[in-house]
Amino acid sequence: MKKIYLLIVINYLFVNLHSQNTWNRLANFGGLKKRLAVAFSIGNKLYVGTGIDSASGATKDFWEYDPDLNIWTRKADFAGEARFGAVGFSIGNKGYIGTGSNGSREYLNDFWEFDPTTNQWTKKSNLGTVGRVYATAFAIGGKAYIGTGEIGQGDFVRDIWEFNPILNQWTQKTDFPGEERQLAVSFNIGLRGYLGTGLSKNGIKNDFWEFNPHTNSWLQKQNLNGIARYGASAFSIGIKGYIVSGWNETPLQDLWEYNSTTNNWIKKNDFEGVPRFNSISISTPNKCYFGLGWNKSETSDFWEFK
Repeated sequence: MKKIYLLIVINYLFVNLHSQNTWNRLANFGGLKKRLAVAFSIGNKLYVGTGIDSASGATKDFWEYDPDLNIWTRKADFAGEARFGAVGFSIGNKGYIGTGSNGSREYLNDFWEFDPTTNQWTKKSNLGTVGRVYATAFAIGGKAYIGTGEIGQGDFVRDIWEFNPILNQWTQKTDFPGEERQLAVSFNIGLRGYLGTGLSKNGIKNDFWEFNPHTNSWLQKQNLNGIARYGASAFSIGIKGYIVSGWNETPLQDLWEYNSTTNNWIKKNDFEGVPRFNSISISTPNKCYFGLGWNKSETSDFWEFK
């Protein structure tokens, strides 16, 4: 009887250990291989668009992914200029894309709203400041926050702007207290936003900060334990956030988990695809998705993280 019980316990541990922190490869992205695209989720559907393909340049195609059917469907093209290095986020049942570069060293500040029920784009108020590329954004409590990025060749910034979709209005918030940078990552956990890593004039960063929208204040948190990086991807589930991939002299594939309760980082199993940077990541309530990006050339593979 003891042997049977022991076998049950061992089997339970084996199943649970191996059912966590796993990657499943899904259907490849439906469009061209690309990097520096944007992604967000609305309900149980995922949306990916814009980006750059080495052969075609800046793009504006826009796609919906159905996780239940593992199928990509092309939707109405993004209504603004073709671009890469933009930001994307969702608030409620609408998605938003804005900023980025059109490939002619012109940095954009326009924003557009996507309604999945009508498959239509609507122009919204421009970002309340100059255009930029390689910024980052997160959404909290019905509002979005965008900041950092590059506003001119080698000219990085650290300003933060809040978007209210009901008022269609931008409001400047307290500047990010770290160094000016581009290609940082961000995500939200509950009612807090988190921003870190990236490339500054002084080098590649691994610092990490928490933003409280209610007090409009920043608090420095534990630095990422892994190698400093830029062009990484990030997502969150529950009280935990994740940073994966990026660049530091070579493409990376390591995955790090941040626990907002303990303020600690734990290394998880590496991403199972090829190392890469400038990829996309998307969160839903209980799963995350990751793919595209660059490793010697653009990629189109797409993965689910459990």
